[in-house]
Amino acid sequence: MRPSFNEPWDPGPPTADLFEPAPVHPHTNPREFVPTPEPSGSLPPVIASVTALGEFDYRVTRVLTEGAQVHVSLTARRDPDRNRLRELYVDAKTLELQEVIATDKLFEDNHIYPMLFTVTLSMLQGVPVVTKIHGTPTYETDADYLGRDATVDYEFNDIKFPQSLPEWYFDPRSYAGHVDDAPL
Repeated sequence: MRPSFNEPWDPGPPTADLFEPAPVHPHTNPREFVPTPEPSGSLPPVIASVTALGEFDYRVTRVLTEGAQVHVSLTARRDPDRNRLRELYVDAKTLELQEVIATDKLFEDNHIYPMLFTVTLSMLQGVPVVTKIHGTPTYETDADYLGRDATVDYEFNDIKFPQSLPEWYFDPRSYAGHVDDAPL
């Protein structure tokens, strides 16, 4: 099972891809997902063609240097549920991610609660791993209410990678070509 956010197996293993968009369709097992067939029929006539350069999923709203970190605030340009990053804290010298604030969902007792998660990262063998997650509910509606001061905390300790994992497993560009080869 590939690590991920916004899925019912919260909080996800510590190597979840923080920049991967949330799934378009919720699913319980990525290998069981059956996409909806594409519509068939003729294409409409082309009236004009436009090319846009520099279209990004986020707009940077603030950049501050805070000691040894650069703090970047983001706003989703579209689909904020899929483009869930809100704040990035990176090492000012190496630009390695150290902390991320992102929206996510907490799946509990057949309810889905919108949350804001602060995710702390560390480097392990050159791979960024999630070591802590602190979540607070966003209470978008009264139905989302979890209770007074409801928070969730996860800590990942003693993280180790098996020696048997191939190098492509840790490289997002190579991983996509090996999804069927991924260890179970």
